[in-house]
Amino acid sequence: MMSLGNDFPTLFRVSVLTACERVEGHTWLKERWRILGVVPVHEEQATSRTELLVTDQETQYLWTGFTLQLHKDELESYYHNLTAPKPRLYVVCHGDANEEPIPFLVTLSYDESAAYGEAESRVYDVSMPAEIYRWMELYVLEYYNPKPREKRERQKWFNDKSSPS
Repeated sequence: MMSLGNDFPTLFRVSVLTACERVEGHTWLKERWRILGVVPVHEEQATSRTELLVTDQETQYLWTGFTLQLHKDELESYYHNLTAPKPRLYVVCHGDANEEPIPFLVTLSYDESAAYGEAESRVYDVSMPAEIYRWMELYVLEYYNPKPREKRERQKWFNDKSSPS
């Protein structure tokens, strides 16, 4: 097994792309918000929102200043994410269903995203970029040791003395 050494980065900087799509012909819905994806960045950036593209139908924004961090106690969740048919990143946002989603966390852990979802935060799943997949894969290969499955012992569901002879 290879060793990642002390210089392996456990932090990865990312930005989040969002979009506001104008809705026409709907009586009460005027706009619809979406999370387009997450992109890797290589320099540290302050948290900010920048308008990227404006058309008649859509406005796109770039949210900067997010950091993915790997934790050994999340290895099981990372492993299951990597082996899923479509590995995902999770963007956790503030705001209700009618407002702009304001990202405050990007995570690789389904367990962490589910906890935020249960606390009524808005959680969006997006495709994982290949660069982040390879980074997380190296970490999981180095540190993850699956627990061996334990065979459970069958319990007797009847009493031997009361069984018919």
